[in-house]
Amino acid sequence: MRFRHLGRGWTQLAAAAVADDGDLADLDPWARAALDDLTGLETGWAAAAEGTTLAHGDVRADNVLLARDRVVFVDWPWACVAKPWFDLVTMLPSVALNGGPPPESVLASHPVTRDADPGDITAVVASLAGMWTYLCRQPGPPGLPTIRAFQRAQGEVTLTWLKARITFGG
Repeated sequence: MRFRHLGRGWTQLAAAAVADDGDLADLDPWARAALDDLTGLETGWAAAAEGTTLAHGDVRADNVLLARDRVVFVDWPWACVAKPWFDLVTMLPSVALNGGPPPESVLASHPVTRDADPGDITAVVASLAGMWTYLCRQPGPPGLPTIRAFQRAQGEVTLTWLKARITFGG
């Protein structure tokens, strides 16, 4: 897999907390309390997503064009091979943000996830939540004034989804 930040968000937040160079006071209380568990969970995302299906890697509303008789996926710099459900899982937070159903309801009824290992999906969701949560806390890059707000919104939806999928210590 070729994703630079996926699988490292919670780990980087935990490292900042240990080094005392990152103020995590505004981090979701559940995530802050589960940070060690989340770092462990996200490390398994690459193995969980490993597969042989061509995946876009960044399916979201602005990378999909609807034509009269077809759907066209654009902007493919994150293309990779993955499990058949990878694009579905990674796009569901965007679907929810654009007024669609909650991620878990789509996931539960979609045929591509019928035989998927729930633990594999949870590892990818955890990694996504960590990536968005970490990235939205970084300084904004020049010329992209809305990127951190977009990442924060994605992180909030994904973290809510993750909380619904798992309970640590219970």
